[in-house]
Amino acid sequence: MTENEIAWLAGFLEGEGTFGVRNRTTIYAAAVSTDLDVLEKVKRLCGSGCIYKTTKRKAHWKDAWVWTVTCRQARQIMTAILPSMGIRRGNRIKSLLDEYEIRMKENMESAAAIA
Repeated sequence: MTENEIAWLAGFLEGEGTFGVRNRTTIYAAAVSTDLDVLEKVKRLCGSGCIYKTTKRKAHWKDAWVWTVTCRQARQIMTAILPSMGIRRGNRIKSLLDEYEIRMKENMESAAAIA
């Protein structure tokens, strides 16, 4: 990604993104939008992720789509956008990346102990 693309992605995810952990070991980044073309741009810029249509919670709401990416790809994206993020989201991403590294180290140590 170019610097401009990273800045655009960071701005979009600052406003529309969410970052978290599933099942204690899987980090993810996700965004919801009623503009499918915007999420397709996110996926193209990141080179990964899945886009799926989400169900409407209210009949009069617009259709919406979700882009999500997990694990190594999520880590790469978070690392790329981190310098451009605001304090709150930046701290959240730092925490997730630290936790991800600890979990990966634990998993590798467990696998080595079994082998």
